[in-house]
Formats: sequence, structure tokens, C-alpha cells
Amino acid sequence: MDGKVVIGLQGNSIVADIPWKFRGRHKSIPGAKANWDKSVEPNKFLYWSFPLSMMTCRAFRTEFGDDLEIRPNLANWAWDQRRTEESLETLRAGGAADLPHVRQEAPKLWAALQTRPFQITGTAFIVKGERVCLGDEPRLGKTYQALAAIVEHGSERVLISCPKTATRSVWARKISELLDEVAYVAQGDRSVRERVIKEFDAATGPRFLIINNEMMRIVRKYRCLINKNGEPTTFVLQGQPENRIRPGKKGGCQEDHQHRTVEYPEYPRLFEGEPFDAIVIDESHNALASSKHQISDNIPQIRLGAVRLPIAEGGLKIASSGTPWRSRLDRAWGTLNWTRPDLFGSYWKFAEQYFGTTPGWGMSKIVNRELRDETAWNAMLRPYYLARTKAEVAPQLKPIEYAGTPPTGNPDGPVGVYIELDEKQRKAYEQIERDGLARLADGSTVMANGVLAEITRFKQFATCYGKMDREGNFTPILPSSKLDWILDFLEERRELDGKVVIASQYTKIVNLFTNEIRKAKWEVVTITGETTGIQRDHAQDAFMYGSPRVALINMFAGGEAIDLSAADEMIIIDEPWTRHVIEQTENRIQNLAKRNQLTIYRLRGEGTMDEEIAGLTEEQRAQLMAGKIDVLPQYAELVAQRT
Repeated sequence: MDGKVVIGLQGNSIVADIPWKFRGRHKSIPGAKANWDKSVEPNKFLYWSFPLSMMTCRAFRTEFGDDLEIRPNLANWAWDQRRTEESLETLRAGGAADLPHVRQEAPKLWAALQTRPFQITGTAFIVKGERVCLGDEPRLGKTYQALAAIVEHGSERVLISCPKTATRSVWARKISELLDEVAYVAQGDRSVRERVIKEFDAATGPRFLIINNEMMRIVRKYRCLINKNGEPTTFVLQGQPENRIRPGKKGGCQEDHQHRTVEYPEYPRLFEGEPFDAIVIDESHNALASSKHQISDNIPQIRLGAVRLPIAEGGLKIASSGTPWRSRLDRAWGTLNWTRPDLFGSYWKFAEQYFGTTPGWGMSKIVNRELRDETAWNAMLRPYYLARTKAEVAPQLKPIEYAGTPPTGNPDGPVGVYIELDEKQRKAYEQIERDGLARLADGSTVMANGVLAEITRFKQFATCYGKMDREGNFTPILPSSKLDWILDFLEERRELDGKVVIASQYTKIVNLFTNEIRKAKWEVVTITGETTGIQRDHAQDAFMYGSPRVALINMFAGGEAIDLSAADEMIIIDEPWTRHVIEQTENRIQNLAKRNQLTIYRLRGEGTMDEEIAGLTEEQRAQLMAGKIDVLPQYAELVAQRT
């Protein structure tokens, strides 16, 4: 061994014999685990083991260089993996691929894929990679590719988790159309959902269980234990055997005895039955984009459930989203941790390696926003992430045109349609602006989440006049300069063909505008959080194939898993804090078969918070969402100049 680090293959792990002179350096290799012989006292250290991957192999080569010796069994495995990587790169570049199982077993799906060859290569990439994130831009057929990968892989027990609005209208419908299968859709009241899961478990052969993301929830509670005669018994706190609040915290158990974390799945059968052969998490940014590990007290319940879902050895894991990182690259860790938890176990090691950190308050660390090395980042992602743009796979599509001009006096500012507020609306806006900024300046009167609420009021009054009740709830009423602009816009198109989608963050504004547009003799469909699944499907089909020419949607209810591509124009009434919401919304009117120019009109109140929101960087948007007011001085200065 002549003092070298020796690594070899053992089962599904890389094992390493590391001489004492290299002590501590194994920590640079992700996933290090010490193995001990516990049959003897004291326990005897045996060797270090690491996840089996090319990432691990390359990390060893980088760390130990010429001091590394590789056993033949691992060398042979690595050469096979190199060939797999080359195949993945060929597929990424659009190389030829074949899907024999799809051709034979799902001819309708195969025929659909034939019209879009990039979907065939995407399917082959998923099958070859097994644990991947499909990040193609919206409208590029991620549903088709996921279903084809499941068929080609030969999966039988398949779980699909998606937004509630997509369970029937997207996944169940496509499974029926393309595969001639009837999916098990677990929707309805609790008893119905549990019955459907039970029927799925009892069935045989290829089958699909479709759930909404919330059904993956796992709630953590803390059980207090007291030793009596050497036996632990449940300690009852305030009449409750368990407490949701962490021991030692306010309202939690203050006793210095043993506590145990207990997990309660919302639907236990999802976690207790046989492992799934394939798991698809659609719109995965809602469930997976995170920096919270499963050991964290603050891990979201849906993410904890996703991590706990049982997967068969060699099974497929597909995270599907057009905006998988939610505008934060470091949150890619959450998805990578779900796909390959053996490789991406520690968020902080991941963040330090690819972004670096700076000291924060006390002992805390702040993750830098900029990548340390973009080349290293891309090399790390390539085996686990496939993302293509419309420009790459469908160059015939015209790029979206954003109509408008920069704001007055700022020729380099964001392009939009800047609208002068109605006089009554302007006076109300200026009053709410002065009051709000005064409260924000007095930090003692506004809590952190109140900052966001104040700015939200600015945005709402920039859209229309309104009333505030004692609880601070906003009720929109007329006048509205943005509504006036929309009515003029529609009137200009009354004698023409074409459809338009109008989007807002606020259901109350959608409802107000809908009523006024209907009064102007337009046939309108709406999709908001108040819309049921059946109503949503009807609204989509009516707009796509019927006579309504106007659709009004709430961005959060209608911005995902819906096709409104009959429209060539979209009007954004107000812009949300995060760009991925805007991107998802805008992609509702895109379709690979379209040849018409798509135009987006982003309406902004002239001289209002709308202008500032449009010009913010992603970092500033994140600060706003966190309730920080250090992004507001420039806005306050502009207000002072006006007054």
C-alpha cells in the first residue's frame, strides 16, 4: 500500500483505507461515513465508506492526486460510468435516441413524441440518469417526457405528486389519452383518498397513483419520556401526550428528561406500503427548493414527506419544474438532496463549496449569492439536471415581446406600460404612501411581516382605489386607471380576432375587473383560488376551444398546470415579489405549435411602488419578502422629492 489512499468498490459504496498521515482530509469528500466492528469492545474502526458516484471518485482524485490508488473493481465501474456520462452528454446535445418499450407499449405516446424529437432525447436522459430534475421551460412537454420515461423504465408502482389543480386536468387526462390507463386519483374527502390509496396498493401491474403535494405532509411532534423503574413512559403535558412545540421553547416541555421526535404522516399508507418504482414530483419548486435538511426543526412538512417516500432500488425519481430553484441557485440543494441524498447530504457544505459564506450575526453564516465557479457548478449539475429553453429546441418560435417604454426620466429602466393614476386614486395612493412610510420609518411600530403588508398596500392602491377595514384588509373599488386602460385595449380589438389573458396576484382585483369587463359586453372566464377543479377544467376548455376571448386569472391559482395558449397577448396587472411566479404565468400562453407573436403588457402605476418593484434585483426582492426595509430608502427619497 506504500502509504497511499486505497479506494475500492464494495456493494453500493466506495470504501477507503486512509493512512494516518492523511487524517482529516477525508472530510473534503462528500458523504463520508465511518464503519465500525461493534462485535468487540471497545468497538474497532474498520474503514471509511462513501457514496458510489463519479463525483466521489473525482473528489478523491482532486484531494489526493498521486497518493491515490484505485482497486480494479472500482476502476472497471468508473469506466462504465464514463460511458454513461458520454451517453448523457450525447442526449443533452440532441443525439439520436430510441425508446423501444414506449414504441411497443404506448403507441399513442410514441406518436406524440415523434413530432418533438427533443422529448425523445429528454426521456432517454431521464431513464439513463434515473434520479434527475427535468427543468425544461414551461410548455416543452415535461409531462410527456416523464410518462415516457416511466413506460421505458418498466415501472409498475408509480406515484405522481402535483398541485391539486393538475391531478385530473393534467396528469389523469394525459395518462388516459396517451397510455389508455385509468389512474388512481386520490382526491375528495379523507375517506375517499384513503380508499383510493388502498385500492392502488391492492392492484397489480403498471398503475399510477396521483396525489396533490399537500398529501405528502409529515407533522413532527415531540414526545416527552420519563424513566420509571428503568422503563420510559409517556409524559403528559397539559393533558396532551404530545406537544408540537420543541422542548425547551416557550409553551414546550421544560423538564430535563428524554424527548423523542415522532413523525405523523398525513396519509401513512404512502409511506408504509411497498416502495414505489417511480416517483414524480411535478412543479417540484413548491416542495423541494429548500435549504432545510430532514434533521432540521424548520423543514417544511411537505418536503419532509417527499424525503421519506419509499423508492425501490434502481427506481426513478423525477423532479419536474420550469423554475426548479425559485430564483435562488443555492436552493438547488433541496432538489439534489431529494434525488441523491447520499451525495448531497449537507446544505452548508454544498453552500460553502459552490457559493462561499460570510459571517453573519453572532455565530450565523450568510450564503453568498454569486457562484464561486460557474464551470464547477455546471459540471456538478450535469448528471442530475436537464433544462432546455424554447429557443434551443424550438427556434421557430418568436421570442416574447414586452410592450411599452422605460419609465419617464429613466431611459435604462424596466420596459412596461406606465399609466398615470386617476386623480381620486392618486390622492388615496399618496395618503396611504405617506402613512405607510411613516410607519416603516418608525421601526418600533411595524413588525417584520408588517413591512411586506405596507408595501402590498402601496401596490394595491397603485392598481385601483379601495377601502381598508379595521383589520387592514383591502377591498378594491373604482376608479382604476389600469382597468380604464384594459377596457380601451379590449375595445380596440373588438372587431378583430384573438384572445387575451389578464393576470393579477389578488383575487378581489380579478373579481372587480371581471365584473366591469362583462359590463362592457365581453364574454369572460376566470380562474382564481375560489375556482373548483371542475370549474377550472371547464374554464380552460371554454377559453381554448369556445367563444370567450378574455380570461382573468389569479397568478397563483392559474399560473401553473393550465393551458391558455389560445391567447397571443397577456396583461400583467401587478407584479409579484418573485420572478418565477411571473415566468410561470407568462408561459401559460406559449405553445410549441404557435407561430404568432406573443406580447406581454406589464401595467405599472406611474410614480408608484410598481416602478420600484420592477427595477429590484433578485437579492432586493428576497430582502422585501424577508421583511427588511433597507431596500426602501431610495423609494422614500423619491417620494420626498415629489412632495
